[in-house]
Amino acid sequence: DAYLIPHRPHLNNLLELGVKAYELPFFCDPDIFKPIPAYQRIWDWKSPEFFFLGNIGKNSQTEYREEVFLSIAENHKVLTCCDFRLKHRNIDYFHPIKSLKIQNWLANRALINISFDYFPGINDYANFNPKNVLVPYDFDYSYAIRQRLFFLTATGRPVIIEKHPEVERFFKNDIDIIMWSTIEELISKSAHYTNNPQELNQIGDNALKTTMNNHTAELRLTQMLFPIL
Repeated sequence: DAYLIPHRPHLNNLLELGVKAYELPFFCDPDIFKPIPAYQRIWDWKSPEFFFLGNIGKNSQTEYREEVFLSIAENHKVLTCCDFRLKHRNIDYFHPIKSLKIQNWLANRALINISFDYFPGINDYANFNPKNVLVPYDFDYSYAIRQRLFFLTATGRPVIIEKHPEVERFFKNDIDIIMWSTIEELISKSAHYTNNPQELNQIGDNALKTTMNNHTAELRLTQMLFPIL
């Protein structure tokens, strides 16, 4: 038996334990997450500038993500589709939506999609049991790419995310993704790209090409599973 690991920092730890493991990065399904046709954009004049799909949570990530949203919302309209309502004049809220088609539609309508890879502390998450951990988790879980990132880039809309080595393996900063390292840089880049729609749209187009050329489910099977078998 072999284990397929989406998070590369875990790989060497598992190999050192004698576990047969291979890296299998996350991917997208282009039949679900994709650019929407023009006729579905008739309400784009009401679209938010920023959209977030995911969880804010009730743990150490809550304060961190709340700071990000509030910093963006000082000057931009934000729509969150998550588990936690933030009270701010520029933040609208949807309850979590399970339909992938609706998630795709909402992500398509935003100017920029917000994604998170930073986890301040895994040990305070619900159902986390350190007794079940075989490898050190403090460093490994500082940054972890989520599958949602590839879902969002497949829509052809730009994604803004924290800068870290793992995401830099798959995307290029300010070419096919927007990365930030500090709140000040986040605010600066948010202002720059919303005021420069041609640059912004080019990043979205590049993200779509990168995703379709490298990160679809079919390509992952070809690249990763067949060599193992």
